[in-house]
Amino acid sequence: MKLEDVLNEKKKAILDGWFQAALESYHPDSINFFKNKKDQFQNPVGHTLSEGMGVILDEILGEFRREQMADPLDRIIKIRSVQDFSAADAVSFMFQLKDVVRNIAGEAISQHHLEESLYKFDARVDRLVLYAFENYTRCREKLYQIRIDQVKAGGFRILDRLNRKPESADGDSGEKIENN
Repeated sequence: MKLEDVLNEKKKAILDGWFQAALESYHPDSINFFKNKKDQFQNPVGHTLSEGMGVILDEILGEFRREQMADPLDRIIKIRSVQDFSAADAVSFMFQLKDVVRNIAGEAISQHHLEESLYKFDARVDRLVLYAFENYTRCREKLYQIRIDQVKAGGFRILDRLNRKPESADGDSGEKIENN
């Protein structure tokens, strides 16, 4: 038996455990909301996490194509990059997949002597964390650039107002137009 077979048999439990581990980084009130609201419009964060993690796990267990994981990983990391997470906290849920797999499938892995395959699985998760960190960094850079652009735009508006002639209380700019 191969590691992928063992993990595919326990995939639902692994996904549930991994999703729960990711949710633990949120405020306790949010956890219940993210878990219980299944509608993507009422709960876009929970839906994006759940759906994206499923695609990512499929790829880890399959061909591990970065291009297949790029979109779901990007959507998850975009959400976490605008929330109040440090870089480490934003991507740490990826590492938790290793613990979840060991907790759920550890006995079967030992029974079938799949420890060597588990090292390969761990290496895939580690690479995934690096991809996630790259995405996080890119998203934060974009966020900071947007903030800088907003500050600049606001500064130009202030300068523009300062350069205008003052208006009187009745709305008259003080300039008189002479009739000839």
